[in-house]
Amino acid sequence: MICPKCNAENNEGVRFCVNCGAEIAPESNPVVNNSPANQEQAYRINQPAAPAAPAKSPSNGLSVAALVCGLLGIIGSFIPIVKYFTLVLAILGIVFGVIGKKKAAEAGNTNTGLATAGLVLGIISTAFSAVGVICALACVGAAGAAAESAGIAANDILNSAAESLKETVTQAASEAASSVADKIASSAADAANKIASSAADEAAKAASDAADSIVKSLFN
Repeated sequence: MICPKCNAENNEGVRFCVNCGAEIAPESNPVVNNSPANQEQAYRINQPAAPAAPAKSPSNGLSVAALVCGLLGIIGSFIPIVKYFTLVLAILGIVFGVIGKKKAAEAGNTNTGLATAGLVLGIISTAFSAVGVICALACVGAAGAAAESAGIAANDILNSAAESLKETVTQAASEAASSVADKIASSAADAANKIASSAADEAAKAASDAADSIVKSLFN
């Protein structure tokens, strides 16, 4: 085999020239089977492996319920009348949170964020609602004590007014009775004086008439 570069003689089947090292004959290409099955197999081999889908955590409805109850409990704890009802929701949030964490642990689910959040919110809303209820009860008690004190004071004022009115009426009646008695006594005295004066005049007149009659009878 003649080297095309340096024209040196080489044995048959030699790929590179022994004199200059140039390539004499290119490497024979292997026969490739281009059938559709081999092409599909080669395509699948050359494709990168798809990442494994993450395992889905088992759903835990109690964790969601705990979160919802906790949120509603916190919101309702600032409303005067609604706080009495949201206190129940707050307690349910704590219960659901504890049960949700237990269920998640039993199911092998390490994602207990919802249950923990619901438990924490339930505790906070329970505290807020309890403080609100205690304050409301304290205000009601203070209002009741104030009303009782006001009632006692009003009763004392009414009793004092009744006593004063009684004394005033009694004094006025006494003064009126005394005045009437004085007027009656004065009128009776005047009448007695008039009667006595009239009787004296009549007696004097009768005595004078009798004396005149006696004198006339003596001289006649």
